[in-house]
Amino acid sequence: MFSRPIGWRVFDMSETRYPEVIFKVGRRRESVATRDWLENKRGSFQKMWNNEGSDILEKIWKLCRVEFPRQADSLTILLYKRRRGDNLGDMDPAEPTKANIYLRKKDDWRTVKRTLLHELIHCLLWSAYYYDLRRKEANFFEDYFADELLVSLLEQMSLRSRINYKKSLDYAIDMLSERLRNLRRIRREYQTLLRNWAEYAKAYRKDIERSDALKERREIINKLKSPLPLLL
Repeated sequence: MFSRPIGWRVFDMSETRYPEVIFKVGRRRESVATRDWLENKRGSFQKMWNNEGSDILEKIWKLCRVEFPRQADSLTILLYKRRRGDNLGDMDPAEPTKANIYLRKKDDWRTVKRTLLHELIHCLLWSAYYYDLRRKEANFFEDYFADELLVSLLEQMSLRSRINYKKSLDYAIDMLSERLRNLRRIRREYQTLLRNWAEYAKAYRKDIERSDALKERREIINKLKSPLPLLL
C-alpha cells in the first residue's frame, strides 16, 4: 500500500470547504455573434454548476483525498470558441486557479462536464502541490507525464465509468508528446531546461571517470529540473 506524503492534507467530510467556481468568457478576439453565444453558454453553465457543483467537487475530493488550499478559494473557468488545434480544455500549472474550456456551438453541459471535471482535478492537484507541498524542484516527467496519467484515471473514476487503462496511458503520452513538440516555442521553459541540461552535462564531464553511462541514464531524468517555478 502506498504511503501518503508528509504534509498531505487528508480529506475530511466534516470540514469540507468548497471553492467558488466562476465561469467567464475568455479574452480572445471574436465576432459579436460568437461572443453572444459564448455568453449564453457561460450563463447556462454557471446555472448548472450552481445546482451540481458541490456534488462534483465532493466526488473529486473523495477520490483525491486532498482539499483545495486557502489560496484557491475561487476558481475561474474561461470559455473560448474552439479553433483548429485547440484541446477540449487546458490549464497552466503555474496558474492553478484558472482553467480553459474550448467550445463548439453545439456543446452543452452534458458534453462539457467531462472536460470540466478533468481540468478541475488538474487545478486541485497543482494548487495543492504549489501552496501546500512544493518543497523541491520536481523533474519534467514528474510534473507533466505523471500528472496527466493520474488525472485521466481520476476523471474516469469520478464519472464511475469503466476504467480504460489504455486510454489514460495513451492520453498522457499524447499530452507529453505535444508539450515536447511545442517546448522550443515556449522560450522561458526551453531556456530553463537548456540551462539546467548544460549544468548537468558540464558536471558529468568533470566526473565522468567516477560514474558510468547506465547510472547517468537513470539519473538524468531526476536531474532535469521542471521549467515550472518552484513556488508561486
